[in-house]
Amino acid sequence: VSTQSTWDSSQMSNTELTKEIERLTSLVKENESRLTKIKSNTKLVDEAQKIRVRKLYETSRAQWKKRKRMAMEMIEGACGEARRPKDLIEELGIETDEEAKVLLTETEVSFPVAAVRK
Repeated sequence: VSTQSTWDSSQMSNTELTKEIERLTSLVKENESRLTKIKSNTKLVDEAQKIRVRKLYETSRAQWKKRKRMAMEMIEGACGEARRPKDLIEELGIETDEEAKVLLTETEVSFPVAAVRK
């Protein structure tokens, strides 16, 4: 009996439910209005800009790979067979991509099929 009375006292009355429904309906309308405003202010990127960004990304990434390869070749050449490249890197205080936790594989971006068209 006490459980039933506790449950009954915790329930909302019809007028309270009606007010809550009105409040939630109003909140939904406000959020829909905000969403519409956000969507209407969206500036679309034209196809030419997408192509420029993709080409810049690909060029920058290719240059990064090329410079990394050239730097490692110079370090390996400077070391000769006398010591390991890692020792020379530590001696000169060079910070590698791996030490900075920046890896080519982790920074790769996949473009959507529509953006890849040239």
